[in-house]
Amino acid sequence: MLHNTLDLSAAVGRYAVAYVREVCAQAHVGFKETSAGEDLLAVDGSIEYPALDLRVQIKGSTTPSLAPQAGTLNFAIKDSWRENGNVMRYPLTSFMSSWRGT
Repeated sequence: MLHNTLDLSAAVGRYAVAYVREVCAQAHVGFKETSAGEDLLAVDGSIEYPALDLRVQIKGSTTPSLAPQAGTLNFAIKDSWRENGNVMRYPLTSFMSSWRGT
């Protein structure tokens, strides 16, 4: 019997962060993850560029296929996420990944 240590939501979240970290590694830029419980402004991490760090919010999904329309990816967000983004001085960029694990 398989004993999981993460529920599905936590597993999808870890997968999404790993995906962004890998994209950053491929682009040869650093990624710094926000410590658990400290993402009060919905900032999950920052992509580290020489001139300015880009603060990002990372979302994962268990949807098997994402259907971008006209080069964009649309997904619903909670009002609280939008409110947190509105109080920040600099914009927040969101990443979305799809997890197909079982």
